Amino acid sequence: MNESQLPDQEELRAAGIREAEPDPAHLLKEYEMCQSAAQSLEATIWQTGAVLGLSSIGTFILVASHPPREQPPWLVAAGIGALVSLSSVIWWRVARRWWSIQHTKYARMRHIEETLLLAQTRYIEYLDKPPGDAAAQSLKAKLIGKVATSDQLDELGEIDYQRGGPQKYLRFLPWAITVVWVIYVLWLSFPEFETYQISLPVIILMAWVGTFLWIWSK
Repeated sequence: MNESQLPDQEELRAAGIREAEPDPAHLLKEYEMCQSAAQSLEATIWQTGAVLGLSSIGTFILVASHPPREQPPWLVAAGIGALVSLSSVIWWRVARRWWSIQHTKYARMRHIEETLLLAQTRYIEYLDKPPGDAAAQSLKAKLIGKVATSDQLDELGEIDYQRGGPQKYLRFLPWAITVVWVIYVLWLSFPEFETYQISLPVIILMAWVGTFLWIWSK
């Protein structure tokens, strides 16, 4: 049977067959599954990020903690640094994929909330938007009279709510790892750094601060 032979909705209604109404119990079950999956993805992102960060620190200490005369050739350090940096970039790409799936789960939860007149994720969505933002006002208008009153939503403004999810902070990790290895390789490549008694940890700290401020401002 091809698509032209399939009955449309008007034909079904004319035959007394109605579209199936959504079952609240099934929707609540799906809501719980989406919530559990989103929380699991959040934990996975943080856990893998912690493992990447700690392993990167350990690798750097293992390679760079030798006395100056026992430091590895800069080509060896560059090779190790390239592998570590590549691993962090791959992790970042995978983490962004996990975030996109997580946001899809949250979108489905919002749709179920609209059907069942719930408001958990829509409260968070409302608070994530800057006060006075047009999108925030539009969402507020949708919530008022359905799942909350205007006074209840105004009460949310009294919460010391922190905007910005983990993505804003974790995106610093690949940059931090790459910057450290680039500076270390440059430090090995130019003996002049030792002549001017420039400390490697000081250079790395200054570069970290600059990189963090640059990413934070974007």
